[in-house]
Amino acid sequence: MSLAVPHIIALIAISQAAFLIVYILSKKRLQSQNNIVFILILFIFIVLVLTNLANSYKIYVHFISYHKIIFILRQLSLIIPPLLFIYAQNVFSPGYFKFGKHFFHFLPFLFVVAYYIVKLIPLDNFIIALSPFRISSGTIILAQNLIYLVWIGFIINKYKKNSNLKDKSSISRKNWLRLMLIAFIVLWLVQFNSFIVMDLYRKYKLCPYTSSLYFGSVFIIINVILYNAVDISDVFKQNIKYVYSKLSPKQIDKIYSNIEMLMNKERLYNNPDLTLSSLSTIISVPQKYLSQVINEKTNHSFNDFINSYRIKESKKLLKESHKNRLTISEILYEVGFNTRSSFYKCFKENTGITPTEYRKKYIL
Repeated sequence: MSLAVPHIIALIAISQAAFLIVYILSKKRLQSQNNIVFILILFIFIVLVLTNLANSYKIYVHFISYHKIIFILRQLSLIIPPLLFIYAQNVFSPGYFKFGKHFFHFLPFLFVVAYYIVKLIPLDNFIIALSPFRISSGTIILAQNLIYLVWIGFIINKYKKNSNLKDKSSISRKNWLRLMLIAFIVLWLVQFNSFIVMDLYRKYKLCPYTSSLYFGSVFIIINVILYNAVDISDVFKQNIKYVYSKLSPKQIDKIYSNIEMLMNKERLYNNPDLTLSSLSTIISVPQKYLSQVINEKTNHSFNDFINSYRIKESKKLLKESHKNRLTISEILYEVGFNTRSSFYKCFKENTGITPTEYRKKYIL
């Protein structure tokens, strides 16, 4: 069996993805829930590339006796988008995934696999290229994948709008997920092209072209992910320092709800002397757990978290400054800042403009 250049490129990409999986599994400090989800995405991706390799130009004849298994394995394409969705949610809200609660994401895969198993069992000499199931399977996969990709795009956009401060960690997470989303959008477009050319119009003479495009895209995507996995290391190290924490997800949610209540109703952030220690005393939670809760729920440090509330209130006061006649200096002390320089720096990081420029936008 001779391999063409695209096939060799695909095997290299598979080896690289496998290396990343082994590397993450070998580092105990990287074995967070989200990294396990990422590993599952990579593993299933490898399986899918192998099934496409076994069904590609000039190679498929060597695997005809396994075409039923290959066809069933190709339905794994219905698992990657839900996993990517869960991964995105977990990046922004650690501990988001609960198997029982989110099991419904995987029901389409189970139903489709069960249906095709029943249909394929009685068939003899099943060949994927000649199967009428190719169109139904391809349509379901492309439609479901597209829905999830759009959904994930909304999640990233929502996080971008709701992110209080532009800290380095938040930017890394946004950039990483945006990269993952773009990679799978490109892959979706390549698969859509193959579906039109090979499944709908059955232009088998173009098989070398579609195979080269697919395997070339896979190689580029894996290498881009590998490169950025090193460059955006914050994503993989996310909350690893809390791996041995005794706090359960329910306890984390309860503590964070208490913090939010105190911020929204009592407006503790208006106190310029508020510290992690003083807040810890108020809500009777040890400092290390309080810091963990804030970090896991918001991806912010304690100071950034408190300042986000101060900035939010200052924006409101600046909008209404023509009514309350407060000066910028009065506003910054009102919301809890100690110095003008820290207020201006924090405000510009959040909005991209100075308080003076922001206020001018709302002067009648």
